[in-house]
Amino acid sequence: MEKKLESIREKLDQFAMKDVFNVDETRLFYRLQPHHSLATKQLEGKKQDKERLTIVVCCNEDGSEKIPLWIIGKYANPRCFKNVNMNNLNCQYRANKRLWMIGVLFEEYVR
Repeated sequence: MEKKLESIREKLDQFAMKDVFNVDETRLFYRLQPHHSLATKQLEGKKQDKERLTIVVCCNEDGSEKIPLWIIGKYANPRCFKNVNMNNLNCQYRANKRLWMIGVLFEEYVR
């Protein structure tokens, strides 16, 4: 593994810092309740709501170019965006049933 990392670093050194980008995705569980609270007992019969969004973040190595966020949701036309012009958002919204960054979406993202 160390040899592979060395060869990757050598290849990256051929490029300027502004030309090396890093893309990562994370999950946002926006309805999930905190695990700890002041309550001494857990509420019984209450199941954790694990509804989530996938957020894709990208910027170059020196931070001079930050690509707008991509949000991947479950539905193509969510109710919360009913009267919202999606082009006015500071991010791009895409839909995927499983909330994954699949090859088709990644190809669109890179282009």
